[in-house]
Amino acid sequence: MTGVSFQPCTYAKSFSGNAQFGITVWNTSSRQVAVAVWVEYWMTKRRYDCSSPFPQDHVVIGPGETWSSPLGNCVLPDIKGETHRVQSRAGVSEEGGNPRNSRLEFSRGVDIYPDGRAVPVP
Repeated sequence: MTGVSFQPCTYAKSFSGNAQFGITVWNTSSRQVAVAVWVEYWMTKRRYDCSSPFPQDHVVIGPGETWSSPLGNCVLPDIKGETHRVQSRAGVSEEGGNPRNSRLEFSRGVDIYPDGRAVPVP
């Protein structure tokens, strides 16, 4: 999509036992755009769907503006036991399209260790 870029987001705070996932979309064009967005998360190389509200079929972003999904909309609670790498994957399509079939990108990963530390992957 011309004039639209996006970045999946992963946030995990040490000793919280959870990770949150989302997406930020930038409209770099001079016109308003309507897009559909989708987010999923991965934990230790396995894919999981975020529950509602994803996909979101109608997100309107003004020219030069940014839209971000609330991180609390996709949360993985109670991460414990062994080391897990978590990250989000997301896509954006034109309104009415299927963002799962668009260009998909991964966020940076975060390793969550058994002692509760959350360390971003370089």
